[in-house]
Amino acid sequence: MRRLGIAALLLLTSGLVFLAWMNPHVLDPRRIGWLLDGQDRGQAWLGFYAYQQGGWPGMRQHLLLAPEGAPLLLTDSLPLVSWLLAPILPLGWQWAGWWLLLCVVLQLSFAWALLDRASGIVPRLIGTVLLGALPMFFARAPHLSLCAQWLILWALLVYRDPHTAERLSAWLPILGLAALIHSYLLLIVASIWAGVLLRGVVTGPRLATLARGVLGIAWVVPLLWVQGVFGAGFESSRTYGAFPLALDAWINPANPDFTALLPSSPNIMENWFEGFNYLGAGGLVVLALGLGAWLWRTGQAGGLDPELQRLGWLIPGFLVLTVVAIGPHPWWRGEPVFAWRLPPLLRDALDPVRASGRLFWPVTYSVMYVALIGVMQLRAATLALGAALALQIVDTAPMLAQLRYTSLRASFPARYYRARDPRWDALIARARQVDLWPADEGRGLPVQQDISARAVALGKPLGFNYVARVPVGARRRLAREAAAFAAGRVPPGHLVILIDGKPPRPLRRRVRYLDGIAYLPARP
Repeated sequence: MRRLGIAALLLLTSGLVFLAWMNPHVLDPRRIGWLLDGQDRGQAWLGFYAYQQGGWPGMRQHLLLAPEGAPLLLTDSLPLVSWLLAPILPLGWQWAGWWLLLCVVLQLSFAWALLDRASGIVPRLIGTVLLGALPMFFARAPHLSLCAQWLILWALLVYRDPHTAERLSAWLPILGLAALIHSYLLLIVASIWAGVLLRGVVTGPRLATLARGVLGIAWVVPLLWVQGVFGAGFESSRTYGAFPLALDAWINPANPDFTALLPSSPNIMENWFEGFNYLGAGGLVVLALGLGAWLWRTGQAGGLDPELQRLGWLIPGFLVLTVVAIGPHPWWRGEPVFAWRLPPLLRDALDPVRASGRLFWPVTYSVMYVALIGVMQLRAATLALGAALALQIVDTAPMLAQLRYTSLRASFPARYYRARDPRWDALIARARQVDLWPADEGRGLPVQQDISARAVALGKPLGFNYVARVPVGARRRLAREAAAFAAGRVPPGHLVILIDGKPPRPLRRRVRYLDGIAYLPARP
């Protein structure tokens, strides 16, 4: 009965956290309009929708970025979830809302499991919310796959038990799920597993540890291979360092609209978001109290707590992640401190982790976990944690309100907000292919997503679509097509959507408008 009661308590808490974050109508799988607002979650759903039209049981869809197509990994469509649901879910439905709810439940469940040193249910529950509902978790709402931060908490849970951590079977599910959800999360949980391997190599038995490492890699590589990670011919974007971890990331949300209590530097959206690790006012109180509690206890005991000693093996890997996360342009208070020009070879080698600020997440979770354990040793732990949670709620209320507003469209059944006119379907149906020009993922994404959704519904390929990485072959094709388009040549049967409304001079007379969107109708 006790376990059932705790499960019910966690589910109720998860529901309240979810409702503070998202409109409950996102759980209606027929509501699509909230996804097609120009954010990454819209691309994730489009990739899944295209996959439903053809590609299962493989890991690739063929309608977006046609004729090459793209793996589900590059459309951020959670390959495992898409693979499981594509043959089950009715065509055109979405699972994003339920995924976000599941992530909240798993975040709080693993946080609860980690905080078993609490003296009672109340402080443990408060600590669970403070650890599992960090601002950086909520902030990833636009990017569905990166809401799976519960993988980090799961990895920490396995790591902290020395006997469980030594078993490869405990790590295989974590590594496998991370590989089938997002490559950054795979790298992050692998860094925690690396702490176990490092301890084994140093303290022994070395051969058994190395064997576990080889077997773990052998488990992950095929999972990446089936998703098309290898041999796809990707070029460097040359943008490593553009999305770093700021030196003041714990105390500065870098968005004045995200905090009610602490000062913020100006909103520098293009730089701060990937490195968002803000702890919130309550989290900072926990950090200060927890550090003080551990210093006092260490002085009293004459040595480090055994669990802290085990966590020390994570430090080398975390230092590497931190250096990569900060990158060559450290930021402070919204401004770069200095700039170091990386050699091109090193810059390109680090390009796969160009959104480097994310790599600091395991450090933030680990530090908060340690701080919470420290606070729970205080006599007034419940009072201190309750006050911290109250501060956290007040401080992050503006952020949660903004994020919840992004799901407001889920309250309405409308699917399209930019390409609303039903005549779009007839225009697209008469075309062999739909082209979006210019082929630029940074322009007019709400228009791109509405048109793409209509095209996918009719089974029409799109020559360009926003993906995480454009393979070399597709990039070269797009360059050839752009040159031909600039010269006034449009292939027969192609409907061209002019995202910027600027056609080449030879094609200006063919331009038509619908919903304020310029287009060139398909010709035989």
